[in-house]
Amino acid sequence: MPSPRPIIKFISPITHSGDSLFRQNAKNSLIGRKKVMTNGNEETPQFFWRSHMKKVLVLGLLASALVITLACDKLLPTQACETNNTGTLSVTNNSTRGLDYNIVIDGISYGTVKVGSKGTYTLTAGPHLLEIRYAGHSGDACSASVPTVIQCQNTGISCDG
Repeated sequence: MPSPRPIIKFISPITHSGDSLFRQNAKNSLIGRKKVMTNGNEETPQFFWRSHMKKVLVLGLLASALVITLACDKLLPTQACETNNTGTLSVTNNSTRGLDYNIVIDGISYGTVKVGSKGTYTLTAGPHLLEIRYAGHSGDACSASVPTVIQCQNTGISCDG
């Protein structure tokens, strides 16, 4: 003889006595109702997703944020200075003598900067030997220096000689 199936009945989550119409609506509602076996042992809630909705939503939002973050790293364009590890060095000619400057960086001539002008040079990030000399004349306009170029930033030097 097969074993008898347990009888399942629904109970309302409302335990206080009160308005009978409110209790009747709660009994007819599927939200918050649990299956209870006749022997008194509770089963899993009838609507699992409703009892764990906050957890599911939070995990879904976190997973979405992770996917978006990973996708953005690949989709956003990378600046050339990041790829090439470069920055800029700007030299401003504020000569009080009215003379142009020859710019020499790491022993290489980068051309002339006229009075009142600024020359900007793209260099690898790191320290560089900068020499500012008078154009067409002998001597240095300013003392040699070693400015550090920072990746994707501008380092500015001004010479008043």
